[in-house]
Formats: sequence, C-alpha cells, structure tokens
Amino acid sequence: MSVKIIVVACVVLMLLITAFFFRENLRLRNAQETALNKPETIHQDLSSNESIFSDSLAIIELLKRYSSLAGNSLLQMNTDMTIGQIKKEAELYQLKKRLLPDTCPVPPETPVSQVFSSQHEGIDFPLPLRSPIVSAAAGVIDSIGTDRFFGRWVLIRHLNGYTTFYAHLDSVLHQRGQFVKKGEQIALSGNTGNSTDPHLHFEIRFLRERLNPAGMMQLKVH
Repeated sequence: MSVKIIVVACVVLMLLITAFFFRENLRLRNAQETALNKPETIHQDLSSNESIFSDSLAIIELLKRYSSLAGNSLLQMNTDMTIGQIKKEAELYQLKKRLLPDTCPVPPETPVSQVFSSQHEGIDFPLPLRSPIVSAAAGVIDSIGTDRFFGRWVLIRHLNGYTTFYAHLDSVLHQRGQFVKKGEQIALSGNTGNSTDPHLHFEIRFLRERLNPAGMMQLKVH
C-alpha cells in the first residue's frame, strides 16, 4: 500500500470522525431542547449514544495503525490532534450524561403512587420511613427548607439548566453548597408536611419548566 493511499485514507477517516461526533453532539443538545415538550424521548436519544466512548477507542487504534504505516511526522501530528478531539468529545458526553437527571431517586422497582399532571407537577413514590433517597444526577445542593405543604425538602441544581426537587423528607444528609454525585444518597424519606403516608414527592425542572420524571427515567407507570 503506497503512502499516498494511506494519507488519503487517513484524511477520509478524520472527516468521517469529525462528522460523526458533530452529529452525536448535536443530537445530545437537541435532546435537552426537546425536554420542554417531550421529556420521554430524552432517555431514548441518550441510549443511542452509549457506544460513543467504546467506538472512539476503536477509531483511535485504527488511526494509530494508519499513521504508523505512513511513517509521516506531519500526518502523525494531525492524527494526534484528531485523537485528542475524540477523547475530548467522549469526556464531554460522559459529563453531560452525569448531569442529566435520569437516575431514579428510589429503587427502580418502587411503584408510583401518584403520576405527573397539571395539578400534580411531579411523581410520588410510597416508601417506608427513612428509606434512602439518591440524587438523580450530579449537582450542587442549592437549597434546603421546610414548609407546611412539602415538609422537609431539598433542591439540587445540576449546572445544565436542570434542577431536581425532593420533598416530604425525614432528613437531608448534606449541607447547602455541597456537591453530590449521580446516585449518591442525599436524604431519608419521611412523612413531613401535607402527607398522609410516608412517600417521596419528586420533581424535575428544566429552565423553571416542570417535566414528567417518568419520561426522563423511563418508569413504567400504570
């Protein structure tokens, strides 16, 4: 195989890679914008991107092989830049995934006792007292409070336009301003405020608009 053919092949590969990651990044941004009207589609859009990181590793190895065959220092430099871009895009995707509130704050098998509606801007999960509650995404504890209706509650800001709200808690395990990871325990369920039975009231908001959490987390609500 001549050096010219190898160089052409590498150029084509780099163009395809650039187009691939541009398309996937655009799809991920569109998923967030779609949240205002169709939150149930977000999880599906992200699922189609799960192979980005593993695919990028395979592409990196392929580029390295072509670069080695060509033995061209300029081509090697351009290939290294492309590899760096691939790694950056993969890391950015993983970061966005951690910030997206699609993790259920309670065990997935927990039933939903009250669904999302125009009169009830969240979903309720019946739970035994002091059951662990986890964060739906990585973020910062924005505020903690107590009132007559929601009882003890906590609001987490996820730095990408999303916030999550957890209410009727027994206690909150973190302080305002603390960072929490996706899936990290943040509170214990309770029966505080306007509540007849122990449960968690959970809301997802995007740019102050409340979304249906069941759609975000692909919960089976009957």
